[in-house]
Amino acid sequence: MIVDTAIMPALSPDGRQLAYYRMKDSGIYISNSDGTLSRKVIPYADTCCVQWSPDGKNIVYFRGN
Repeated sequence: MIVDTAIMPALSPDGRQLAYYRMKDSGIYISNSDGTLSRKVIPYADTCCVQWSPDGKNIVYFRGN
């Protein structure tokens, strides 16, 4: 389960996936909505605030310094 390390999770428009920032192994991850099959898609530590595009094909995030 990703609950312990997920920050600001965003559910995809179809409800099938979560995008979230993970503190351990910093970066943005996407997983199934039940927390399975988690994979890192953005490897940068200075990212946050992930959201899905309305069609669910892209994610948007903030990367700052």
